Amino acid sequence: MSYTVPTASDAVDGAVSGTCAPASGTAFALGHTTVTCTAQDARSNIAHTTFDVLVRDTTAPVIQVPSGMTVQAPSLAGVQVSFAATATDAVDGTDTVTCSPASGTTFPVGHTIVTCSA
Repeated sequence: MSYTVPTASDAVDGAVSGTCAPASGTAFALGHTTVTCTAQDARSNIAHTTFDVLVRDTTAPVIQVPSGMTVQAPSLAGVQVSFAATATDAVDGTDTVTCSPASGTTFPVGHTIVTCSA
């Protein structure tokens, strides 16, 4: 993440440069990170300040499902339908997918819409 280092001024020295840790351009992990900045004047007087950086995962997983399926029911009672649904996430890797109706459920004769989420 890149940020502008806070400016500092001293009553005697005027503008004083500062440094921060973690430095601007550092890859911040998910969650909260406290950045500590320090400025020092020519007489070794030191001032510190901090600010918080929050990195959140705002990208939804991508769900892969089979294309539409047509299956033959052996009777009016329907047919058991199995399928695979997976999800990948840029941060978490592989996520659990929940579908309704679930894979392996007996589907009635006719059109059934399956809804999956991860």
